[in-house]
Amino acid sequence: TILFCANTLALAFMSVMGISFTVLSTTVPILVTITCTAITTHTLVHLGDSPEVFDKDFIKSKLSVLSIFRPLVFPHMLTALTTAVGFGTLVSSDVPLLKEYGISVAGGVLIAAGVTLILLPSLLMFFSIPRSRRWIRSNDLVSNFVTRHSRIIFAVTTISFVLFMIPGSRLSWTARLFNDLPSNHETKKTTDHLSQHLGGVIPFEVSLGGNSANWKDPENIKKLSELIKMWRKNPVVGNVVGLPDFVQAAHPEKRLARSEQELAEVYFIYGMSEKNPIRPFFTANEKYTRISFRLHDVPADQMKAFSESVAKTLKSEFPELTTSRGGIASVIHPIHDLLSLELMLGFFDALFWILILLTIVFRSVRWALVAVIPNALPPIVLLGVLSLTNTAITPVVATIFAVSLGIAFDNTVYILGRLRHILKQKNWDQLPIRELLRTEANPCIVTSLSLMAGFSLFLVSYFNMNKVFGFFMLLSIITGLVGDLLFLPATLRIFPRLLPLANSREKIVAIKGQD
Repeated sequence: TILFCANTLALAFMSVMGISFTVLSTTVPILVTITCTAITTHTLVHLGDSPEVFDKDFIKSKLSVLSIFRPLVFPHMLTALTTAVGFGTLVSSDVPLLKEYGISVAGGVLIAAGVTLILLPSLLMFFSIPRSRRWIRSNDLVSNFVTRHSRIIFAVTTISFVLFMIPGSRLSWTARLFNDLPSNHETKKTTDHLSQHLGGVIPFEVSLGGNSANWKDPENIKKLSELIKMWRKNPVVGNVVGLPDFVQAAHPEKRLARSEQELAEVYFIYGMSEKNPIRPFFTANEKYTRISFRLHDVPADQMKAFSESVAKTLKSEFPELTTSRGGIASVIHPIHDLLSLELMLGFFDALFWILILLTIVFRSVRWALVAVIPNALPPIVLLGVLSLTNTAITPVVATIFAVSLGIAFDNTVYILGRLRHILKQKNWDQLPIRELLRTEANPCIVTSLSLMAGFSLFLVSYFNMNKVFGFFMLLSIITGLVGDLLFLPATLRIFPRLLPLANSREKIVAIKGQD
């Protein structure tokens, strides 16, 4: 019920704002679902673990629900706000697509949080609270593991972090336009057939000319013809057509014109036809000519290299003329790379503004910096695995970084918020790591498991792009959970001076043995 209402209102918000569905904005329902699921699951686990909620007296039971729900409202809103702030950084982008994406996600997440916080307690007044499974109510499993093996957890996680950092800088920018289509899909079969037997599928156009251009000079036509013959031998090229091909086709012997008079006669004869076939390849003022390529669906880096080599070769052979490039081959991959890079670099902008927000909320730079510690793990692991698996970077893959940031910070805010709450209850001479994990470990685990169950459906998708998205989302959720429930508590246990005690001026001592 909550998911239906939240997604409906989020889509209505996009409609009111005039934001259309794109390859990026289709992830808005996913983020709305994540927000609703995180808040609802986290709350239900807390309620299912509280005996007073199951009081036989109806009034007492419902009052207990409200008393438990009330202190959770602030961390719930804060988790939604950190996600909204992270995606809100895209609003300042110069790319309209990214700007609209930032607006739609930020608005959708806040709407989802508001709807959930309003409907959840209302619905809980009418339905009985589900009691948690026994394993969820056993709160000592994670806390015992972390307190006993803090140093091992810290060492293993840190070493893994460094190992993933090393290959993380060598990303693959080799996406293909039709690589995500299933091999048995009709569109894929058609594009493969066109590429292999009908001269390529991806258009690439080059315009060459200038005020000093003279395309009635046989030498210029011959020079251009030699270049076209050379390009036809390139494995990237499926087909290429230029002005010399029309000049050659007009001669009985299929040769090039040998004089300006011959060329002028060829142009005149073509001009007498009802539809001049060389008009798309030769401007009316005879100053510019066009070379039309059809390229195979090769990796982006090869297509980019070929485009640049064509421009460089023409500049070398015709230094006095200007060259301009067009067609899908010259724009689609650069645009994809620009979007992907901006989405990935936007992660650091989002991290900065989330840091500012947490500093204001916690009224401490130290607490905000500690919140960043576990959230550095998912992007580093993602970069490392992307490099090791040679997965090509696309806008869809790049959105994983932004989505993973929102998911990871959810658990971090819950954990640090609970730690501050525990510290305020009484004076402590050391950080209460065991008490913290007893309270928050299971809700975070159940929330993450529910999200993993949802994203696992992408693994059986018909489209390879969705499979890749699902796999890396699962990886980011698992990594974020390890960072929040293992690495962060282990780090605080080994380095207790990272955080000050809320109500105590006593010196923090290192924890040894059992709490």
